[in-house]
Amino acid sequence: MIPSGGIPVGGCNSYKGKLNKWWADARKLVDAALLYAEDDSVDGPEYLYTFFALDPPPADAQERATVRARLRLVKEFIDGDTQLPTGKPWLFCSSRWLKRMDWDDVAYDKETGDKFTGDDAKKVRDVIDEPTPPPDEANEPKEFPYWSSDLKEYLIDEADDYCTKKVDGVIQHFGATHEGPEEKWKTVTICVSNLRWNAKNDHLALGIVRTEGKSIVEYRAQSMTLFHELFHVVLGNANTEEHEKSYDLPYIANPRREEGEDPGDEDQDIISTQEALYNPESYTLYALASLLGQNNKDYTYLTRVERRLANVERLFHQLLPDVDINEALASRGVEVPADASQPNSSVSLPINPSSPDTPVQASGAISDAVPAESDGFDWQEDVDELTDGMASLSVEPRGAGYLGPTAGVFFLRSLLLWTGHSRPFMGSSPELPRPYAGVESSSQLSNSVTSRQVIEQLVNGYFEVYHRSYPFVHEPTFRAQLHEVIQRPNQRSWQMLLYTIMALGAWCLNNDNSELDDELYHLALSFGDAECLFASADLTFVQALILFSNLSQKRNKPNTGSNFLGLATRMALSLGLHRELPEWNISLLQREMRRRVWWGLYMFDSGASTTFGRPILLPGEEAMDVRPVLNIDDEDLTSGTKVPPEEVNRPTLYSGMKYQSDLHVKSNYISNRLLSSSCVAPEDALSMDATLDKWSSTLPEYLSLDHHVPSAEPAFYFNKSRLWWRFWNLKIIIFRQLFLKRAIGKGDPSVTVPDNEVDEKCMSIAIRAASATIESIDQYTKERQRTRLVTWYSIYFTFHASLVIVLAILSNSESPDMPKWQEDVNTVRHIFRGVFADNELATRCANIIDVILPNPLLTTSDWANVQLDPMLMDFSTWPASSADEFASVLGWPDWANFTQ
Repeated sequence: MIPSGGIPVGGCNSYKGKLNKWWADARKLVDAALLYAEDDSVDGPEYLYTFFALDPPPADAQERATVRARLRLVKEFIDGDTQLPTGKPWLFCSSRWLKRMDWDDVAYDKETGDKFTGDDAKKVRDVIDEPTPPPDEANEPKEFPYWSSDLKEYLIDEADDYCTKKVDGVIQHFGATHEGPEEKWKTVTICVSNLRWNAKNDHLALGIVRTEGKSIVEYRAQSMTLFHELFHVVLGNANTEEHEKSYDLPYIANPRREEGEDPGDEDQDIISTQEALYNPESYTLYALASLLGQNNKDYTYLTRVERRLANVERLFHQLLPDVDINEALASRGVEVPADASQPNSSVSLPINPSSPDTPVQASGAISDAVPAESDGFDWQEDVDELTDGMASLSVEPRGAGYLGPTAGVFFLRSLLLWTGHSRPFMGSSPELPRPYAGVESSSQLSNSVTSRQVIEQLVNGYFEVYHRSYPFVHEPTFRAQLHEVIQRPNQRSWQMLLYTIMALGAWCLNNDNSELDDELYHLALSFGDAECLFASADLTFVQALILFSNLSQKRNKPNTGSNFLGLATRMALSLGLHRELPEWNISLLQREMRRRVWWGLYMFDSGASTTFGRPILLPGEEAMDVRPVLNIDDEDLTSGTKVPPEEVNRPTLYSGMKYQSDLHVKSNYISNRLLSSSCVAPEDALSMDATLDKWSSTLPEYLSLDHHVPSAEPAFYFNKSRLWWRFWNLKIIIFRQLFLKRAIGKGDPSVTVPDNEVDEKCMSIAIRAASATIESIDQYTKERQRTRLVTWYSIYFTFHASLVIVLAILSNSESPDMPKWQEDVNTVRHIFRGVFADNELATRCANIIDVILPNPLLTTSDWANVQLDPMLMDFSTWPASSADEFASVLGWPDWANFTQ
């Protein structure tokens, strides 16, 4: 029906398959729209009211006739039943069919299509009038002539190519319709290469709707851009005027009956019926909603409550036409009682099971906590169920996925039950003030995240904070692609990487504000559709998946993050990132970037598996030969480097990654061994500890505890400190269960536990590691900058260490080291309630410490009277209460952010 442009750069030959699908989609959309427009029963009037504010028949008959007439005109054109007076319009799949010229250039002859020649060759201004802007538009962008060899005609427009031109640094153009004088010709330009920014699916693939509350824009397809332009083509640009708001769903979806409003009036906040009747996007979204509604009879575009609200607003406007409802709401606070939707509830404490005839086996393994139901480990993270100010926290295992022995919550369960607490604390946590973000709606967020200024700020936030600890995205390359100094990759993976980087930048900069994180998270996810995830692989995709995994964990979706990390691991193996491949003729920079991605993945996956008590599935040293990352500065290795740079013996951006990944290579076997159903013997634990000590002796001097590097950047001190915190944490994980079982044995009068030098040594190592962690974090928070990454890791490692000190106090109340341990606990309380007073998670951790170790402490006689139940170590007998998610306190989900 539409001829394509004849020039190679403007033609659509390579998009024929896509265009055929788009044309079929246009037919589906117009048929669905007409079906509801001509239906006067129930659904039809409801949809017309939603998008055009038309009352049910017989009211608004004239406007309803207008909708039907315009839809029929578009349908006749799509079906080929009518021809436009201008003939077939031209279709172009990029804007390069227009050649930009200057007014003093030699002109083309509109009769022949050739340039004028000779001494008297005409200039462009001689054959077409240069527009003179009125005085009030003197500062508007200058307009230039554009020549079309297809039309043999000039068009006048602003500078730059239409499809590649950006607004605030972001592509915003998807399609355009141009008309010649007196509509002698028409052209449709579809910016095919841009459409992935507008919708992830190229054509409509509407299945059954299963979730209420999804926005209609989530069902958009790229084909709808062509459908939109057809209204301009058929009805004419003069009858389909638009402005910036004409595409916004909040502006379109709830029109009001306003008389006298002109089409294209952008000063009003909500579209009027008269403007909606002329707005192509109103018809486009109305058609999509109609098609969805006809395929899903149980759903409509508006829920019942939303429809009722729309009717109330309409009644308000009829009764009080001179009152603006938005101003009225803003000027009078409307509060909902706090208990309006909260059922009365009471907390009953479960009775701890007891079996006095079953002695504690000091050498036996502590069993896993298991839920009561066969599907109790099933999890679902599409909705964040964590709330502020919990009434209590639970350690029951249901609904969070499996958490094994190396998970911190595993040890906490044991400690809580041993001290007679089935729940960490009762009562409510204090609500903490949250910073106001100043962004109130998703539409405002969508606009803000696409501005050049915001993109720069978020990308800078990522590279200035997050990247300084995890540098496996090459900053110079990424920034060159971002600013299009070099060509951006065409793959969707780069878009996913961009938005994930922006989201992590927002996380680093925005403290507890999650609105911007949420918007960017879903934008990043939209580029990782199923076909893209499972049917392709490239290095950028691995980077995007690794970062997106960590982002998911920081958004309280640890199992989701684990799944993406698993996919990243398999994809990395398929790309051979675990192999050095020395015969491969690639640049030195490309080879080093492969190493950085592999070892970044290795760090993330090793840390996450240990944190959650799950087996580490990464290959060992025997199955990989990729070399460690080089300890060099970025400027020593560029795309033009021909000779491998020498490593330096001083801190660099990559020092932390180099030695943390080495720690995981040497210690992953320890994490997997600790997951065994059989308990690790003290002698084996001491052997593991010796392995860690041997590794620490290989560190360079600048990473030693007592060595200060004045010239190092601030991030180096955090990377160095975090390396030692993790080192000590591994020691704690090795020995804490042995420590606890010894305490249980000594506290049970029916069991005789003789003093044992090996056991004492194990206990001493755990306490020293815990005390060193607390002292180091206390010193760091006093002397160094506290970024959001620093905050997360400080709270995580402090809490793990504090539980060991608490256990030491409770089980060795007559020890000469008691003053030192009490000082450590006081330091922990200061860190949680003083340094991180505004952090809700720190407050929860402090509350748990207070419950387990009340202040003042129990006396020796008080502690001797505590009844220790032998069966408390058998988690299978625990009551399964679903009232709370205590896992959020220690590694699940909030603590999942600490997997690296």
